[in-house]
Order: sequence, then C-alpha cells, then structure tokens
Amino acid sequence: MGWWSERRARKARAAARAALEGADPRALRYVERPFALDPRSPAERARFVVLDSEATGLDLAADRLLTVAAVAVVDGAVRVADHVELTIDRPTVGAAPIHGLLPRDLAGGTSEAEAMLGLLDHLEDAVLVAHHVAFDGGMIEAALRRIHPALRLWNPRLDTAALARRLELGPLPVQPSRGASFALDALCDRYGVPMSGRHTAAGDALATACLLLVLLARARRQGIVTVGDLLR
Repeated sequence: MGWWSERRARKARAAARAALEGADPRALRYVERPFALDPRSPAERARFVVLDSEATGLDLAADRLLTVAAVAVVDGAVRVADHVELTIDRPTVGAAPIHGLLPRDLAGGTSEAEAMLGLLDHLEDAVLVAHHVAFDGGMIEAALRRIHPALRLWNPRLDTAALARRLELGPLPVQPSRGASFALDALCDRYGVPMSGRHTAAGDALATACLLLVLLARARRQGIVTVGDLLR
C-alpha cells in the first residue's frame, strides 16, 4: 500500500471510529488497531488468519453467511488452537447443494451480529487469507455493514488462488495455463495437501491454511520474502 493509500485508510478509520462512538466495544477495539504491517518484515513472521465461509449463495448483496471458520498461521505453522468456528442461526434456510447445511444444523447458532463481532476479535490486525478472498471478504463486509454502516474489514488480504497463479505463471502471465486449475481441490492435489471435511468452513479453512504454508515456501524460493513482496 502506497503512502497516499495509507493516508486515506487512516482517515477512513478515524471517520469510522467517530461514527462507531457508543457501539459494541469489540467494533471499536477492531477499528482502533494500527493495521500497519512493516512491508520489509519477513513474510513468515506475519500473523495470517485463514478463513472460509459457507453461504446461502454467491450473491454478495442478496445471500447470507451460514458458517465461518478461521485458523491462524504464525511462524510457519498452523496454530490449530488459535481458531474460531461460528454458526449463524438461520433456521428458515434450506440446504444448499454444495454444503448441505440443514435448518437443524443452523438452529441454535449465534446471531449474525454476534458472530461477526467475535470474528473481528479473532482477526485483530492479521493478514486475512482465503481462497478467492473477494467472496469471503465481501460476504463478511456485507454482514458487518448490516451491524453498522461504518464497519468494514481493514485487514490486508491475500488470496491463495491468486498467489498460486502468480507463483506458477508469473505476476503478468502471458503464457497459457495449459489447463492448470487453481481451484482449492486441484491445488491441494497438486501440492500434496491433505483435505478432510471438504465444503465445510472448518475443513476448507484448514486445507487453505496448509496450502498457504506450501505457497509461502515456494514464494521464498522465488525471492518473495517480505510482507511487501507477498502483498504486492
């Protein structure tokens, strides 16, 4: 992020803090974090939070989150103890073809607002990672805006699908991909990452975290060694 972008982000957070005055302390605590990673620091020393979500569909405006899971990656290891799994109570939602969640699976979960505020506490100012992060991040931001219009995700974001493509094809690929798939299943198979609980938020978050470790090691071999290099 350049100087001008950082300045704009600081001003936006200051405006959000003012707008959130009197809101839930977790929202204020989140927006007051520095979100100031040193771009020169080693990438492997950063705290990553890898997440996955299941939703009623793919429409960021109309669909809703059902489950969210997140696990931390720190110092080159998946910190299984540093994780969160959230189920949102939507008892009227029918099963979707992929995740197969039934109303009884969701009944008894937490409210969307409580789930999102708990997630913010877990994220802190880590690098947010997901496979196709635009979808997961977009669904979470839509849920945050329903809590308060000033809330949004401030964390830097890393997409494992985009990172894999960059490492395999280069930052500006001109050669064809030769049919290589960058879906989560295909990448885990290609790099020997075990998968279990596919199409569950917890299972996919763990698989993505393990894939991230493989990609970070490959990135180091290609000279991508700092946080700035990785997020560029």
